[in-house]
Amino acid sequence: MAEHNYAQVLRWIADGKSIQFKTCTGAWADEHHEHTLTRCANGCTGFEYRIKPRTMWINGREIEAPLATAPESDSMYWVPGAFGVDYSRWNDGALDAKALAEGRVFSSKKAAQAAFDAITSLLVHQPTE
Repeated sequence: MAEHNYAQVLRWIADGKSIQFKTCTGAWADEHHEHTLTRCANGCTGFEYRIKPRTMWINGREIEAPLATAPESDSMYWVPGAFGVDYSRWNDGALDAKALAEGRVFSSKKAAQAAFDAITSLLVHQPTE
């Protein structure tokens, strides 16, 4: 038997995760569990869901928090560096573990760039937006 289209989303709800859905404009919006459950019960399809990313504040800017656990082996990750954002593949090495422990591993280039920009704004004393 095939798994229900939204089985993973239902597991996230059961685990108490905050979830988001993609709107028609492509933006992510917070979703109330009751709405998701109603959609699933009514057989609505075509919605894309994700676990809401954890965020943090740096110098008045809300950014996606770095990863708390290691990504899957050989998956891409991004690190804010001295001159911008660098990327690598996770290989469970000592450098990867050090970057994770230091809170410098991000799941997307956009998140790493936002962290780089927020940290740089502290160093050059830019006012908050």
